[in-house]
Amino acid sequence: MTTPAHSPQLQQLRDLIDELGAASSQNRSERKTLIEAIGPIVKALREQAGWSVHQLAKRADCNMSAIHRLEQGVKLPGKPLLEALVWAFGEGRSQR
Repeated sequence: MTTPAHSPQLQQLRDLIDELGAASSQNRSERKTLIEAIGPIVKALREQAGWSVHQLAKRADCNMSAIHRLEQGVKLPGKPLLEALVWAFGEGRSQR
């Protein structure tokens, strides 16, 4: 089993963070596409790690509703939340 720290999905999430930098200038359709792309990646990484939403929220130091909204594609997350998730799935995974 591939750990999230070495998963291609984690690299996809990192790439989407880079795209998010330009999200403020993107039209509504492009932002919706980003939202729809990020949610399933986060959910897959969380499930791959065997974590509940609560466990991921604790590791990323955010609230559970933020993770739920993100996974369901309800709201485009901010860059700080995405960076916290990358840390939790990557570097933070071995430290907790």
